[in-house]
Amino acid sequence: MLDSPDDLHLIIVNLADKFIVSRKHRGKMKYSEHLKEIRDGKDIYFQSWLPDSKVAGFIILIHGLGEHSQRYGTHFADFYTSHNIGIKTFDLPGHGKSYGKRGHLDDPIVILEIMDNLLDETRIQYPELPLYIYGHSFGGEISLWYGLARKPKINGLIITSPLIGPKDPIPPAKFLLAKTMDKIFPAFTMENGLSPEDLSSDKKIVEEYRSDPLVHPMISAKTGMMIMNRGQWIMENAKINPNELLLMVGEKENIVNPQAIKDFAKAAPNVTLKVWPNLMHEIHNELEKLSVFNFTLEWMKNHSRC
Repeated sequence: MLDSPDDLHLIIVNLADKFIVSRKHRGKMKYSEHLKEIRDGKDIYFQSWLPDSKVAGFIILIHGLGEHSQRYGTHFADFYTSHNIGIKTFDLPGHGKSYGKRGHLDDPIVILEIMDNLLDETRIQYPELPLYIYGHSFGGEISLWYGLARKPKINGLIITSPLIGPKDPIPPAKFLLAKTMDKIFPAFTMENGLSPEDLSSDKKIVEEYRSDPLVHPMISAKTGMMIMNRGQWIMENAKINPNELLLMVGEKENIVNPQAIKDFAKAAPNVTLKVWPNLMHEIHNELEKLSVFNFTLEWMKNHSRC
């Protein structure tokens, strides 16, 4: 419950039968959320966090497998908006409040188109500001794919713990099942095998993840094959990387393959590789997260001009 009416300014408007809700947190940040129909009744859930003061730059954020964009709405958004960086993000299809069977991306190209639109929209609104894409885990793989395939005009890519290869080899039977089902029933889902204990050493984060009703443990055959195929494609095309790239991973990573990340960094130009001692998969949700944020912010400042 709000302490007073001044704590939160709420505006609700109806646009094309979708509700847009904007909230302004005085002294902290401006927040907005909306659903947008992208194709034939398929709704994508968008969010943004803006500083109350003048905006100095923008992050387009892509979340990971099984989670959703609101998990970045606390200390992550607090830090960057307090340094005048705005954030725009969305829930991937099959995740959070967006359309689709949980864990199933029916058309991966839709994600690239959404990213195109977000970048274009932000450039029109803020043509002089530096612009970055920030992707974590599965979102890191998507962002690397986008950067290599689309070659966007941005100031840099910030990629944490990208899912360009699993930590452990996929059992042959599971791989065969995914490959077969991708051809005959691509929306077939199974558990993704992710253990919440491997996310962060912060037990509060782990418990919040476990109890979050928007988090799910599923992955479809199509999504699984996409992850494997895109990961291989990214490694094969590392040498053509056109973007300034900050690539970060924790030393105690136990979900994705740290060696694949290091191999990509060796093969690709324009890469700053940072391995964080003692950190796990979600380096932005670790007890030492402020060190990660400050390092990232300094890199952004050093790459604020195209």
